[in-house]
Amino acid sequence: MLLTKSELAFQIQVPGRVCFFGDHQDYLGLPVIAGAIDRYITLTAQPNGLDCFNITLTNTNTAKRIPLSLQAFTAQPDYFFSGLAVMLDQGVRIEQGYDLTIEGNIPMNAGLSSSTALVTAWIKFLAAVGFPHPTTTNDQIATWSHRAEVAFFNQPGGHMDHITIAHQGLICLDNTTLAVETLNSPFESIVIAESGIEKKTLEVLRNARTYAEKAIQSVKTANPEFKLHQADGSAVRRYMNVIDPLHRKHWYAAIHNHLITREALQLFKQQGTAESLGRLMNAHQHILENCIENTPKAMSQMMDLAHQSGAYGAKIVGSGGGGVMVALCSKDNCKKVMQAFKEAGAVSAYEVQLLQARDI
Repeated sequence: MLLTKSELAFQIQVPGRVCFFGDHQDYLGLPVIAGAIDRYITLTAQPNGLDCFNITLTNTNTAKRIPLSLQAFTAQPDYFFSGLAVMLDQGVRIEQGYDLTIEGNIPMNAGLSSSTALVTAWIKFLAAVGFPHPTTTNDQIATWSHRAEVAFFNQPGGHMDHITIAHQGLICLDNTTLAVETLNSPFESIVIAESGIEKKTLEVLRNARTYAEKAIQSVKTANPEFKLHQADGSAVRRYMNVIDPLHRKHWYAAIHNHLITREALQLFKQQGTAESLGRLMNAHQHILENCIENTPKAMSQMMDLAHQSGAYGAKIVGSGGGGVMVALCSKDNCKKVMQAFKEAGAVSAYEVQLLQARDI
């Protein structure tokens, strides 16, 4: 996350992220493996001497006026309002307004966390201009951006996006303790494919979370000593009969996606290959598609063609229902895989790089 400051002018650059393992696991308190990539939201600000922020959102060709005082805000609360509310509660003091331009090359509403990057850039900016001696940490930025994007609106998301973006690098996030472990990447080439199908974030997320939590609660009612993070594959069969049939697929997904993530973590630590991790990614995708049911048929067909072109593994990214896919492949097959996605109907496909972990 880059911040430069010159004569009270600011430029803040915040990356998107890819979840490689653990989709639909963070809100259950289970670990995820994700990484920040070289796609960004960039916020540029100049003081204007007024009592408001004038914000231009270049990608959507829209503009917003945000008063410095929440009491003067009359529009429907949005992320700019919630971010300002969170940071005022943290003690920032905004002495003057700014003209802001926000633009980026993270696809919107697609699964690469463009909204979290936007909120994080806003939070980082408010901290920079509102604290006399800003010394914010990665964890503080992640906490504040989660409050502004998720908790403020009582939405069902977890902490993965905010912590991955704030820490950068490739990480394993323990969603029970929020501890972060930095990982070394064996990936050869990472391809992102934009399906062109609109993502259904909240709809998919609410159903997936509700069904999984109800399944887990049924198991805990039957066995109060049950601990999800310690469960193995035998738990699926052992408790299936106490779970409502409507929730059984999500029960299977909760257990087996966790086991896949744990196996992937061991491969990262043991210098496993991109090919071996690709096979696990395919297993993860199989569960996302058939149990959580978050993958449109058209996207499944796009990934099938990518596999035929040599991709080690591919999966939908984020909550699902549309959006983007990620594929792991060799450098030699990178162009073939990108072309395969596009021939199958993807509106765009390109290679991305993982960022190095850094302080913000």
